[in-house]
Amino acid sequence: MSTPSEVSQPGVSKMPKLVSFIVFWYAKDKELDPWITEHLQYIKLLEEKGKLFASGPLSTRKGPNGVTVLLVKDEDEARAIAENEPIVKAGVRDFAVEPWFIHEGAFSLQVCMSDDSAQAS
Repeated sequence: MSTPSEVSQPGVSKMPKLVSFIVFWYAKDKELDPWITEHLQYIKLLEEKGKLFASGPLSTRKGPNGVTVLLVKDEDEARAIAENEPIVKAGVRDFAVEPWFIHEGAFSLQVCMSDDSAQAS
């Protein structure tokens, strides 16, 4: 299996490549509330370790689904993080992991929303 940095993408060879991984969370027909506190603690831990770019629920008609963008070295690490998420471990939701090649955009401020901290770099 090739890593995202090895995948050829026409027209973008000269662009800097930031590879992240998106975890799409899919709720099963079960209640998530009993695991929300553990889920938020897990997400905050990922944020503190510098592995979390963004995370949150999607507004869909299909249930409480969500997305998490991880800044990790490879898909295996992203998958391990998703497999250990408390709601997944409880069997209440499924997930899919996809690589995301970030080619456009700019930012230079780290904002940790869970503890209202910010750091310019």
